[in-house]
Amino acid sequence: MSTNLRAVNEPVRSYEPGSNDRKNLQIKYDQMASEVIEIPLIIGGKKVTTKQQGQCVMPHDHQHVLGNFHMAGEKEVKKAIKNSMIAWKTWSKTSLEKRTNIFNNVQW
Repeated sequence: MSTNLRAVNEPVRSYEPGSNDRKNLQIKYDQMASEVIEIPLIIGGKKVTTKQQGQCVMPHDHQHVLGNFHMAGEKEVKKAIKNSMIAWKTWSKTSLEKRTNIFNNVQW
């Protein structure tokens, strides 16, 4: 296993009035507040939508909907369990180094 991996923290930002960090945050906030996104279930790496949905709202304004998420029913839960058992067969035999590399290379 590679031992030269090193955790690096995000920079601490002050978000002072007039700062670029504050302006950029406000721009992103305004953009996200003006959209309503659809959030599917992800089962077996595929997007799954259902007729049963719930809403994501702003914590400080419960009338403002940010997104609609699809809710899993019995069928989707069974499918997710089946997929997780299939994935486990491979994942459980994958080395810790390969598992770590997957998470280190994730692009959020």
